Amino acid sequence: MLELMVEKYLLNINESYVIGDRWSDMKAGQSIGMKIILVRTGAGEASINKYKDKWDIENVDFIASNFVEASEYIKGFIDTKMKK
Repeated sequence: MLELMVEKYLLNINESYVIGDRWSDMKAGQSIGMKIILVRTGAGEASINKYKDKWDIENVDFIASNFVEASEYIKGFIDTKMKK
């Protein structure tokens, strides 16, 4: 599904993020080279604890408490990049 979105909307994979709460969201983003943010809400804690063997948790870009914190992380990244 992510590949279809990249193709349809001409997304730059290196500048795109996957925000999710499931290990499968993280694995999907990692598989095509997107930045990934795991939110602890929903199934997020289980993805960290119970399913950590199913995905590469060491290469997550950020673990956020919730979607708002994930959004703030991305905004901070963009703001820093714009200042350069």
